[in-house]
Amino acid sequence: MNKEFVSTVYNYLGNLNFGLLPKLIKSKQTPTNNNSTATDISWNKFLQSLIALSNAEQAYYKFTYLSTKNSNLQDIYGVILNDLRIISNINSKFNSNQGTAVAAGGKGATAGTSTPTKDKMTITSPTGNSTPLSMSSDDQNPEHSFFVALILQTCIILQVRIDMIGVYSAILSSINNSDVSLENIGNSLELIPVIYKDKITHPLLLQIKSNTNYEISILRNLLRVQILLSKHIFKDCILLLFQSKIELDSWREMDQGGSSGSRSNSSSNDNRWASNHIHQWLFLFYNSLLSKSTLFFHFPLKNVEEEIGGNGQSFREISQKNSPDYISIIENFCVKTNALFFGVIRDCQETVYSSIGYSFIDNQVQTGLKAFPLLFYYPMDPKQSPMQHMPNIIGLILENRKSPTVITTPSNSGSGGSSSNSNASSTNANVTDIYYYLDTRKVRDPQRSTFVDEYLSYFISKVDPHLFLCLIFKEVRKQKDQSINDFLKLLTNSLKNIDIFSILSQKDQNK
Repeated sequence: MNKEFVSTVYNYLGNLNFGLLPKLIKSKQTPTNNNSTATDISWNKFLQSLIALSNAEQAYYKFTYLSTKNSNLQDIYGVILNDLRIISNINSKFNSNQGTAVAAGGKGATAGTSTPTKDKMTITSPTGNSTPLSMSSDDQNPEHSFFVALILQTCIILQVRIDMIGVYSAILSSINNSDVSLENIGNSLELIPVIYKDKITHPLLLQIKSNTNYEISILRNLLRVQILLSKHIFKDCILLLFQSKIELDSWREMDQGGSSGSRSNSSSNDNRWASNHIHQWLFLFYNSLLSKSTLFFHFPLKNVEEEIGGNGQSFREISQKNSPDYISIIENFCVKTNALFFGVIRDCQETVYSSIGYSFIDNQVQTGLKAFPLLFYYPMDPKQSPMQHMPNIIGLILENRKSPTVITTPSNSGSGGSSSNSNASSTNANVTDIYYYLDTRKVRDPQRSTFVDEYLSYFISKVDPHLFLCLIFKEVRKQKDQSINDFLKLLTNSLKNIDIFSILSQKDQNK
């Protein structure tokens, strides 16, 4: 086998340069016939597997398999894995008379000699069959040992790919299936590195291993942030976001400078980087979570900015760099539609809650109005307390839980001297529930000394079981108001990261 050529191929794979690989590999293939040796046969099979691997890796890194209705990329990786096992087994048998003690294969495969093995691992195929792969500590042929170790450790990488395809598929399915738990997906990412952590040592696989390390670590941390944000845990969110940003930057820097010695140097860094859709998607995921944390922890972050010498304006300049900039989006919509109030409300009933997201002492369980804190609200008018709206909002949230299709009138929907009636219902579209409530009350007109009708239109959207968005208008706004419904649906889906997860399945003409 041509060691230098194989090194070039794996360098391409490690640097995500897949486009030229099939043609390059085919140029090294030779026809086989009845006179071909086992080495010739296994070499050609190995090259065929490398072509299939290059195509599979390109689909994996560009997420094209997620935009295909009947994706079989896991099966493709499984076929490559089994083919590499067979190649390893052929070489082991061919070299067994020379004292080489490397064996791998299907059911019932045994080592070529009785030499004790130094390292033994098990590779599980997609069909569930486990095959022991073992390597001798006294292999007498260094080049043969080099290639067999490469093949066996490549099999481990393939198993990791099969598992990660399952992870991304589960993330995508979580959009429409509430039974899919992001927390369980995150837990599975704790286990996958166990497959390869100490088993990938071959020099030609270190770049691929490094890419995989970054991918799994960043995705695991971002899923943790998503879960911690839903629990309003500030400190761990910020630390994990900071760690994720460092790893995202390090991965890109490594990718841009990691192809020295390969023929891909003729390509620009930007072209090479365009292959890594995984990093691009993870960066979008990171930006989304950073924006969410700025919204959910708006007041504690603003306080920190003021404590270190800044002010509201300097904090605003920082938050405007977020993508998306939720605060600007909310403010612009409220100004455009003349909204009376917008609020992000968290339901903390019977749970411990701290307004700053952490506490060094045990807080008491929240009750009453304190059990529904405002994480963010607009307008921030010091002359007008947002708490005046909270009794009605809380009543609507609680009543909706009792009756998921109809929101009934709160027991006390107005101040003293007023009366109320309601017209309430619920709509459900695009996985977003928007609850509508029209409150009509009689209020005294100070100029005419008479009572006039005053209207308050409530729109409440549920982001998750403990997080709600509320819009209030001091006028009659129709339940099916297109602009209001579209705004709440887009904002809710964004806060759920549905828009980010949906990118995984988008068909791209550049893929």
